[in-house]
Amino acid sequence: MDEIYMNVKPVPSKNQTVPRSSERRSHGVVVLCLGLLSVLLLAGLISLGVHYHVSAQRSAAELSSIKANLMERLQASDNKSSSLTAERDWLNASLVKMTEELNRLSERGRPTCPTGWRMFKCVCYLLSNETGSWEKGKEDCGVRGAGLVVISSTAEQMFLSNFTREETHAWIGLTDKDKEGTWKWIDGGPLTDPLNMIVLIVLFTGLIILILSLAFSGSTTEVTSSNRSPVGNLGEDELLSCYLLTQRTGFSRVSVTWQKTGMKGLVYQYTDGSPNLREQNSQFKGRTNLILDDVVRGNVSLLLRSVRSSDEGEYTCSVDSSVGGGTISISLRTGAFSAPTFTISKGFLVAEAIRWYPEPNVTWFDRFGNDLRGNTNLTQSSMGIYSLVSSLNITEDSGTYTCSIENSLVIVVSRATITGSNVLWTTYFTYSTASSLLASTYLSIMTSVLCTFYLS
Repeated sequence: MDEIYMNVKPVPSKNQTVPRSSERRSHGVVVLCLGLLSVLLLAGLISLGVHYHVSAQRSAAELSSIKANLMERLQASDNKSSSLTAERDWLNASLVKMTEELNRLSERGRPTCPTGWRMFKCVCYLLSNETGSWEKGKEDCGVRGAGLVVISSTAEQMFLSNFTREETHAWIGLTDKDKEGTWKWIDGGPLTDPLNMIVLIVLFTGLIILILSLAFSGSTTEVTSSNRSPVGNLGEDELLSCYLLTQRTGFSRVSVTWQKTGMKGLVYQYTDGSPNLREQNSQFKGRTNLILDDVVRGNVSLLLRSVRSSDEGEYTCSVDSSVGGGTISISLRTGAFSAPTFTISKGFLVAEAIRWYPEPNVTWFDRFGNDLRGNTNLTQSSMGIYSLVSSLNITEDSGTYTCSIENSLVIVVSRATITGSNVLWTTYFTYSTASSLLASTYLSIMTSVLCTFYLS
């Protein structure tokens, strides 16, 4: 058998392992990398934790601030709510009181006058059937719980003119019993301008004429007026008097037409038993009316409400009836006037009047009629109306002083009596023309037979 011999060279195996030292080195690198990653991860986690903590604290602070702000606003709202609640309760209480007062007034109803008395603007008037002295008339009024009439407005004057126009007995409140020839008012006040003796003579003459005209009025039929030159007080009502005088007290037919010179249309018209206002001028719509119940008795006076300066002018009252008729003209003048009020301040007697036009003058008198020096301040509003404050230096704690305020239309005379720190006064209105002066004073002298009291 043949023997074969070969030279064999060792071949390195592919699966031959790396030496252990190299393997360890590789593992170390891996571990190092993992460690670095862990450190970085830990650092990131720490950073995130710190950031979260800071953010949480900041958010908590903001929330706390917002909460405090909301609490403050809530408190303010609560305070405002409490204030509104208190105001609401007060308003409710006021409403309850006003409702109770309204109910109380409603329950009282409309005030009425006793039997036999006549009402005008919540004032009752009685014309006594008795005759006698001034003192008896005053006593008679006192027994009835009333007082003698003192006229304070033109409308009241017109009412009383119609009330008393058929009476023929009157007293004037003047006397010279203390000294013959020296006339004084019945309450002791001096007779000073504008009511001097000349005016007194005119008054008596006019009174005699009026008495005679009333005595013979039953035999004729005519249209007349108790005041043909009235003065209307701006913003107040004015009665333009017009009467059909006849011996008959009722008419089967009456027609009345009021016109104003220079104006288109009518002021007022009454025909066929009712107002006929189809041709009424717009200036007078809702501002004029007659006392309808008195038309059949001959009283066709026109009540003009809330007088305006544009109302000034010439008016014509035309009456036609089954017993006759006629026409009369009435000249209405307009202005502003008011009665003064009096106070005592630091040794001065102060008079204040809030509405006058045209511009007024103020004069002071002592109880003997001597002129006194006063200080007067006038203020004019944007509407042209004057208000005045006039002061008089007084040296005594008692006494009587007269304050006269006048313009081209009206004269207002007030007699103020001082007693200590109190002051009482009476005021009289007269007008610039003799006719209206007579008309106003004629009614003032009827005080012995006319009683009046105010409804409460």
